[in-house]
Amino acid sequence: MQPTPQITTFLRGNLEGCSTLTSAWLRGLESTLEHVTKWTAGLSKEGFWWSPAPGCNSIGGLVNHIWMTALRLAHFAKGLPLPPELDKPPAQQLEATGEDPEVVLGRFRLVMDEMQGAIKGLKDSDLEVLRERLGQHVQALHFWHKIVEHSHEHAGQIITLRKLWNAKNA
Repeated sequence: MQPTPQITTFLRGNLEGCSTLTSAWLRGLESTLEHVTKWTAGLSKEGFWWSPAPGCNSIGGLVNHIWMTALRLAHFAKGLPLPPELDKPPAQQLEATGEDPEVVLGRFRLVMDEMQGAIKGLKDSDLEVLRERLGQHVQALHFWHKIVEHSHEHAGQIITLRKLWNAKNA
């Protein structure tokens, strides 16, 4: 008997007690977490920090960038000031630090859990609040949406980098 394939996240439907919008965001973060977990599984430290060419990102740098940007965007959505450790430009977030991959992935999972908890707790009034960023005033919901959108963009890059690493080492 073959195992039943897992249903892709967007087909899992709404989460109980969550609005349609927040359910979609939560499912999106589930998808990111599943992709990052799958495509970093069994990857050596060398592979985690490998870059295919100068100026290209590593898987580890992308994982760091995803969680740091999620926290930054959540601060903007809540109207909170950025703590100094999050006030790094993207190029710095993407640097290959050489840290143990499990430490980086642990922080990533922790932040994804934090984002899911924050999104679950959102009320419609929280989403409608206007927030200012770079001279633009937009509803907070756009920052929450960007967390999911941004994490998906970079999860796709992680998949590609892992495939390149696997091909290089085949």
